[in-house]
Amino acid sequence: MKTRYLSIVVSLFLLAVDFNTTIVWGQSEDSQTSESVSESDANVPGAAVHEHSDAERIAELIEAIESDQEQLAALTAEFDSPESEYAMAEREFRSLNEGRDKLLEELESVKA
Repeated sequence: MKTRYLSIVVSLFLLAVDFNTTIVWGQSEDSQTSESVSESDANVPGAAVHEHSDAERIAELIEAIESDQEQLAALTAEFDSPESEYAMAEREFRSLNEGRDKLLEELESVKA
């Protein structure tokens, strides 16, 4: 169950990263060019339009991936921690489930 939860968390995380990447880089060249002009430069006639080079895009994506990997490592460490919300909830569930099983056994023995 723990690996399933982690798998879901990782899948959602990767989906969010993919979505963010699509939003940032999935636009057409025309929309990137018009958005890359700052508001102050947009009013200046003949202002140079700064287009991101492939190297700049790659560098930004690498930074984003490294940041995402750090976040994933922190979330994984938190998830694996014995004091995590998941671990505490699982311990409480197991305790309650064992108590229920004992009560059911007592009930069966009283009925017999």
